[in-house]
Amino acid sequence: MVIVHRDNQVYKIDPMADTAVRKLCEFYSTKFKSILESFNIPYKFTDYEDYTGNYFVGRFAQADVKYHSKVYNKLYNYYGENMWPNKKTYDYYNNKIKEYDIIKKYDRVPNTIICNTIEDLYKNIEVGTVVKSSHGAGSEQVFYIYKKEQIENLEKYILGCNLPNIKPFFPCIITEYIDVDYEYKIIITHDEIYGVKVRQFKDFETPNMFPHNIDYEKVHWGLRDVPPTLPMEEKDYDLELLNIIRDIKKELNTPNLKFDIMGNKIIEFSYIYGELLPLNSEYCYYDLIEETFKYKKTSIREFSNKQNYSVLKHFGII
Repeated sequence: MVIVHRDNQVYKIDPMADTAVRKLCEFYSTKFKSILESFNIPYKFTDYEDYTGNYFVGRFAQADVKYHSKVYNKLYNYYGENMWPNKKTYDYYNNKIKEYDIIKKYDRVPNTIICNTIEDLYKNIEVGTVVKSSHGAGSEQVFYIYKKEQIENLEKYILGCNLPNIKPFFPCIITEYIDVDYEYKIIITHDEIYGVKVRQFKDFETPNMFPHNIDYEKVHWGLRDVPPTLPMEEKDYDLELLNIIRDIKKELNTPNLKFDIMGNKIIEFSYIYGELLPLNSEYCYYDLIEETFKYKKTSIREFSNKQNYSVLKHFGII
C-alpha cells in the first residue's frame, strides 16, 4: 500500500496559467494517483499523516513547511527509507547552508560568505554580490547588489522578499555574481540526466527583481513569463560535473534532484522542482545505465510525470 500525501491547496496552479504549465505543474498527488492506478497498485490519500502503508510519498515543499515539519520525524520513524522525501534529502531541502556544506566537498561552489545577522551582512556586502536567505524557494528570497548606493538599503531589500520583518531572512548567504549568458538547470532522475539552458537577464529595475527581472511579490509563480530556454546538447555537459551530481544523489539516497549551475558552479539543488520541458522536438540526455548520451522525443506527458515515475522506480514499486 502506498500512502500519498494530498497536495496542499497552496500549490494549486492558477487557471490562467499556460496549458503546458498547468500540465507540468499539476498536483503531485494527482500524478501519483494516475501512475499507481495504471499499475494496479493500491494507494490511499492522506493530508499529512498515515501509518497504515508500506510506502509514503509526499510533496513536502516550502509553502506548507509549517504543517509537514510538525509530523515529518514521526512519519520517517515509521517508514524509514520507504518514504519520499527521505530524512537526508528533507533536511537539505530548506537549508542552503547544509547544501553548501555538501557541495563544497567537490570544489564547485561560488565564493560564499554566511551571515547570521544584519550586522554581519553590512560588514561583508560588496557591489557585485548576490544575497539570499538560507531557506526559501522559487528565487523569492534573493536580491542582487549592483550599485554602491544600494548597500545602504539592505533592510529594504530584505523586506522586499515578501517577509514581515528581517529576522526570518537569517542566516543568509552572500555569493559572487556570476556573469554568464545561461544558467544550466540539470535534473537527475532514476536513470537519466537531462537539462535546459535558461537565458540570464543582465539588467534589473531593482535588486529584488533579480534574477529574472520579475516582481515576485505581485506575480504568481505559475503566471511568470518563462525566460528564453533551450535544451542542453551533449557539448554543454561537463562529465566531471555529471559524476558529482550522481555522487550527491547517491549520498542522499534520493530518486531525483535538480541542480542550478552557473559557470560550472553548483548554486543549489532541490528534490522538489517545477518540471523542465526542452522546447525542441527531441532532447539530449545522459543514460545512467549505459553511461552514454542519447536523444529522445520530447513529450509533455512524459515530462509531467518524470519525478513521480522516478520515485516509484527508486522504491522498486514499478
